[in-house]
Amino acid sequence: MKVALPIFWHTDETKLIEELGIDSKSDDDFEGYDKREVIFYQISGITKYQNKDLYTRIYANGDMFVCSLPLNKVEKLIDNG
Repeated sequence: MKVALPIFWHTDETKLIEELGIDSKSDDDFEGYDKREVIFYQISGITKYQNKDLYTRIYANGDMFVCSLPLNKVEKLIDNG
């Protein structure tokens, strides 16, 4: 399996805000994050992010990523990948 997905990625600014423990936004607000295409060769599981239809959690290689696509679109991309 090989599938490319848009993943939210920390910028220097978002990483610093998180490290300082500044809670400036909700858990589903990814404003300020970069979006990068990540190619996955193996995915262990997927779920809705925060029980919302907006984003998808991707579990791969012991890590968790947040995809900017809803769960149903991610499922289709994986099935067609």
